[in-house]
Amino acid sequence: MICPDGSVIKDGTWQISKVTFDSELENGNVTFIKNKNGGYTVVRKVRMPEGKVFRSIINDTTNKDAADEMEIFLDNKKGFSTPKPTKLIDHVLQLATDKNSIVLDSFAGSGTTAHSVLQLNAKDNGNRKFILIQIDETDKKGQPVDIAETITSERVKRVIKGYSATEGTGGSFDFYELGQPLFNEDGNLNESVGIDKIRSYIWYTETKRAFVEPEKSDSKYFLGKKDETAYYFNYEPNEVTTLNHDFLATIKSKSEQYVIYADNCLLTKEFMSKHNIIFKKIPRDITRF
Repeated sequence: MICPDGSVIKDGTWQISKVTFDSELENGNVTFIKNKNGGYTVVRKVRMPEGKVFRSIINDTTNKDAADEMEIFLDNKKGFSTPKPTKLIDHVLQLATDKNSIVLDSFAGSGTTAHSVLQLNAKDNGNRKFILIQIDETDKKGQPVDIAETITSERVKRVIKGYSATEGTGGSFDFYELGQPLFNEDGNLNESVGIDKIRSYIWYTETKRAFVEPEKSDSKYFLGKKDETAYYFNYEPNEVTTLNHDFLATIKSKSEQYVIYADNCLLTKEFMSKHNIIFKKIPRDITRF
């Protein structure tokens, strides 16, 4: 086989005849891809007959492996019709991560992703981290099942500590439950979450930093200051707040720019532009993640 630079591939396994290869090459169905080592990879485009599918390129694992793992780590707990075997995720992690990667699985299920991450870290002394997300589901009888706590996290614990004849990988993880949503279905703030959480959320949306309550403040509405911008959240539960001259009179801190949240604004655009004031309406201008 003659490559574009004139080099010749003498050894290799031919899956088609030379006549067919020459015809495919002429028709543009064969591509030579230059490798880092200076050689070539030969790629042939193949159109599969209708009703046919490619055989998996990963041929050393099956869903039976996943079922066996469920029996070992979860005491035969059922509920996952298509669990993923760790060998499959191992392949993916080896291809797509380095030792310091963060791996996100938004549909954690039985926790296979965490299992593979922990195993790979133990194998190559890596520092990969995982984030698993799993919502509660219902069983066939319509009863709620707390999968995240009773299945996902339980498996991760057993992988870390060891279970039966399997040695533990070591490592650790934190378990969190989501609190109430910040916004109601009607789009308004959910005041039942508490003002402290609302203030923390507003600060993070503006600065991408964790909120720390200011030690000294000229106003209870002051959130903090970052990069010469002062942030205020003029909010009262069950009341309508207004950004006006009376509110500005309560601000004593000096800053190059002011971002002020309130329900209404009575200041003119010219005045706000002159004094570098940005008004954001509650809740319309609160960033939602």
